[in-house]
Amino acid sequence: MPETSPLILSAPIVALRPTQMTLGHREVMLKRRAWRRRSIKAREAYLDSHPVPVVIGPKGRYWMVDKHHLARALWEEGVKTVLVRVVGGLGDLPVRLFKPFLMSRHWLYPIDAKGRRLSISRLPKRIDQLADDPYRSLAGALRRAGGFTKVKAPFAEFRWAAFLRLHIGRAVVEENFEVALSRALALAHDGVVVDLTGWCKTSVSERKRA
Repeated sequence: MPETSPLILSAPIVALRPTQMTLGHREVMLKRRAWRRRSIKAREAYLDSHPVPVVIGPKGRYWMVDKHHLARALWEEGVKTVLVRVVGGLGDLPVRLFKPFLMSRHWLYPIDAKGRRLSISRLPKRIDQLADDPYRSLAGALRRAGGFTKVKAPFAEFRWAAFLRLHIGRAVVEENFEVALSRALALAHDGVVVDLTGWCKTSVSERKRA
């Protein structure tokens, strides 16, 4: 049978339900700056080519399974609606089973800004309610610096953030981000993180030679 194209719809950003509890404010600011540099025409093209993947849950709500930082950045820049790409329709699933099903598919990450696993009932209901986790920003910066490669695995950068939380003090991350990034690169270069998704022993050294 021929494959069907995913359903693309328009939705208000405030109606999108998060599947995580935190994000990195530095990452959001980088996306805001990139957005401001685009022309009106380029902004329209960007939105058309970057739909937010969602699962339709009970009561027809849209649950984001990726692009939380983008949605937050756009919301902070005054964008009201975005395109969403429907990757699953679970509207007929009982409410009590919906979030556990998302967990089973690795589409939900109920970890707070201190690295604690909380009840899935405490997930924020709107994109503007997500708390800042500076380690998520550090993980994003580490990837861009060559510490690991971008992968499609769900919440991969949050898992890097969890690792960095164990090895670099929060005060360093919040007060001297560049020092924290240097320490994170050293950890990646030393091969301490071989079991983390996206790590490659040549990534840091090749980046340095570039």
